[in-house]
Amino acid sequence: ENALDGGPCSVREMDDLDQFPEGRTLMQTQNSDSRASNRVQRITSHVTQTLPFSAEALDGHLDLKDSVYLELKPNTRVFALACAYITDHGQVASFRYCPEKYVDEEDAAHSGPSASTYTTLGLGVFPFPWKKHSLHGLHQAVGQPVGTQSQVDLFTSLVLFAPRSDAAVLGQFCHELVVESEKSQAGFVSVFEWQAFNQFWQGGGICPGRPPHK
Repeated sequence: ENALDGGPCSVREMDDLDQFPEGRTLMQTQNSDSRASNRVQRITSHVTQTLPFSAEALDGHLDLKDSVYLELKPNTRVFALACAYITDHGQVASFRYCPEKYVDEEDAAHSGPSASTYTTLGLGVFPFPWKKHSLHGLHQAVGQPVGTQSQVDLFTSLVLFAPRSDAAVLGQFCHELVVESEKSQAGFVSVFEWQAFNQFWQGGGICPGRPPHK
């Protein structure tokens, strides 16, 4: 026994209970560290990815080895334009109701509404033509639902695919969609809405112009 600060104390060797808190042994601590490392690896695998899509989602639709792709995100101007084009011209069986979409009621009543009249593109893989090119669009939801300022939302993206021999067509397609959306039509007014968060003008629809005498 030794005296420390005027009082007796005993000295003994440290055991596992002293080295590892909460009564855990060395084996228990190692197992806990291993589980924590596995959780970090799983989280990293969800966050880090090298492709903007799952290859399995395209099985039976196209050959990725002979294709190039272009990713469009929903906070870009061309995203809604590309979804609308594919809805109107592609082989689409999945739709989403789009109440803000402009519809000429007179034309709809005359020719009859189609599946794309009041809708936009749903989720899935859709082949569609553009000029003389055969393209594909993958509209997908990525990750888990997240809370935003006003609602619960899912991150979505649109990935366009073209044959490798036509790699330049994807950029041309997007460019011409934007150019066409800015053209004026006789008797109509194009309405745009400023997206303050993403800093661009988003097309909001086309409205009939009012006659000058009114």
